[in-house]
Amino acid sequence: MNSFIATANDFMMRVMLDGSSGGGSGKFDRKKFFQNASDYLQDLAKYIMLFAGIILIIVAAIQIAKGFASGGRGQVNWVMTIGCLLVGGILAFGGFKLMATVAKTGADTLAELGGAGGIEEMGNDYTFEPT
Repeated sequence: MNSFIATANDFMMRVMLDGSSGGGSGKFDRKKFFQNASDYLQDLAKYIMLFAGIILIIVAAIQIAKGFASGGRGQVNWVMTIGCLLVGGILAFGGFKLMATVAKTGADTLAELGGAGGIEEMGNDYTFEPT
């Protein structure tokens, strides 16, 4: 139990203070706090995506083995099996970086198309400005 408390204390010191464990100035810095919390949550999301990807790949492998072992007599949803394999591979090997790239590309496209104020002269004579 003491080991858990020491680990939790060390984590909170790194997240809440200036990033050092034990030493350092010990001053609370909001900017550093949010940066450290963001880094921790990104790491956590990476591990969750990796775990989910591995689980999906295992499920797909089991479905493929069942499909081949049944000799055509059993029912296997091949579309779901291939989908699990593809999504699992994307999550396990592309992971957080791929999802962040897709999200940034979507945000950039929306900003490019819509601008800051909605529909702005898209070749027609009308504009839309929210009031």
